[in-house]
Amino acid sequence: MRTCLAKITPALCCSLLVLAAFSASGSPQTRSAPKKAPPKAAPLPLTLAGMVRVLRETPSAPHRAAIESYAAAHPKEAPYAHLALGIAAYETKDYATTIADLHKAQPHLAAIADYLAYYVAAARVESRDFDGIAEGLRPVYAGEVTSPFAGRGWILQARAMKDNSPADAVKLLRDRYSELPQPDGDVNLADCYLAAGDQPRAAEMYQRVASQYLTGDAAAHAAAALVSLKDSMGAAYPQPSPKVRLHHADRLLETRSLHQARSEYHDLAVELTGLEHDQALVRLGETDFLEAERQRPIPICGSLSWPTRKPTPSGLLIWWNARATSPTMTR
Repeated sequence: MRTCLAKITPALCCSLLVLAAFSASGSPQTRSAPKKAPPKAAPLPLTLAGMVRVLRETPSAPHRAAIESYAAAHPKEAPYAHLALGIAAYETKDYATTIADLHKAQPHLAAIADYLAYYVAAARVESRDFDGIAEGLRPVYAGEVTSPFAGRGWILQARAMKDNSPADAVKLLRDRYSELPQPDGDVNLADCYLAAGDQPRAAEMYQRVASQYLTGDAAAHAAAALVSLKDSMGAAYPQPSPKVRLHHADRLLETRSLHQARSEYHDLAVELTGLEHDQALVRLGETDFLEAERQRPIPICGSLSWPTRKPTPSGLLIWWNARATSPTMTR
């Protein structure tokens, strides 16, 4: 791809220079603003791998047609072409095309049967075609070596069962919990709890996701589900545990969302008691230092002394810990 671009770029530059020269040669009275020629489209690569790369970077009907023509002209590589077309279609949520292309590839690519079976099943689940999903996923679990799609396969099976047998879907995900990829495992377990009518446990799982993941589809899904559960459960809605709330504030601190982290630590320090109160207080002090809102950073080398501005209580605790661990502390 880079080689092709390198070949056409000088020619394109020369063409633009020539156009500019023609424009400059006209008289001042008749000359209009120079117009640039539209850039020439880069020629498609000649290899299947190159064509697939272009299709995935810029999905389009002509790019798909080029791969289909290549498959027709190169029968030995046709299964790989259909595999690529199927995965590319899945990425653009064209599930019917995904299934059709992967079915063409399946008889010829036994070595990656688990890969093909997973994507066919995934496309069917996304299309809400739930019959026989477990049967279709058998190649994922047939090999002597655990397939990288095993955990995601359990999630697909649970999704296929959720509407008609939500309790069985919950049991499946709980039994296979250690194998599930996260956060998808927790989100789907929460969805299954909700479908089974167990709102408190659904809320607990959604809260776990929301505390650990600040961005992404899972975080957005969990946040929306929690809003809905708060409205529907009212006073019965289970409040997040102190551990979950502290973890959420910790994630904000880790991502340097300092203002929001400080607000949450402050609320926790006011509301909690015991060890969790102390943890919130210490982390509030850490946030103060990082945010530099109330005091300058305290030196950790040499004599430790108060900053020029009055510290917060949390700052006092951090200062005392730093002073106590300093090799030059005064006694």
